[in-house]
Amino acid sequence: MDAERDAVPDDVAALKQALAVERAKALEVAAELAVARAKASEDEALIAQQKLQIAKLKHQIYGQRSERSSRLIEQLALTFEELESDATEDELAAERAVAKATTVRGFTRKRGERQTFAVGSVGASLDPLLRLVEAHVLAAERLHADDTTVPVLAKGKTDTARCWIYVRDDRPFGGAGPPAAMFYYSRDRRGEHPQTHLARYAGILQADAYDGYVAS
Repeated sequence: MDAERDAVPDDVAALKQALAVERAKALEVAAELAVARAKASEDEALIAQQKLQIAKLKHQIYGQRSERSSRLIEQLALTFEELESDATEDELAAERAVAKATTVRGFTRKRGERQTFAVGSVGASLDPLLRLVEAHVLAAERLHADDTTVPVLAKGKTDTARCWIYVRDDRPFGGAGPPAAMFYYSRDRRGEHPQTHLARYAGILQADAYDGYVAS
C-alpha cells in the first residue's frame, strides 16, 4: 500500500500532467473508434451501391418490363441513400474526433463523390423561394397544423418518419392572402420539431390534441 501511495503524484503540476495524459489517451481511443465506425459505414454503403448497380444492369438486360425488378431497384436505391447518409455522418464524426487527437490517422474516403450538382444546386437555388413561402405561411392569423407518417427504409427494416404540414387558408374568413402550405420532415415525432417550426408564430393554431405543439 505504501508503494502504491508513493507512486501517486502529490503535487498539483504532476497531477495536472497525469490528467492531461489520461485525457489524451481517451481522445485517441475515441478517435480510433470513430474512424473504425466510419470505415464500417462506408463498406456498407459501398456494398449497397454495388448491389444497386448490379440490379440496374440486370434490369436493363433482362427485365425492363418487370415490375418486380423495378420495385427491387427502388428498395435498393432507398437502402443506398440511407447507408450513404449514415456513412457521411460517421465520416464527419471521425474527422472531428481525429482533429482532437494527435496520433490517429484520419479517415480516407473510398467512395467517389456523389453527383449532386442537380438532389444540392437546385436546393440552394430554391431556398430563397422556400423562405418566402415560409414567411407568408407563418404570417397568417391562423394556421391549420397536422402531421402524417412517412415510411423510411433503414438498415434492415422500415422506420416511420414524420411529415409536418402547416396550411394557411384565410378564404373562409374573408382573408385576402393566397393560401399556402409548408412541409417539414423529421425522423421522429418529438415535440421539439413543431416547437422549432412555430417558434416565431404568434397567431391561432388549429391542430389536434398532440401536446408537442405546445412548448413546455
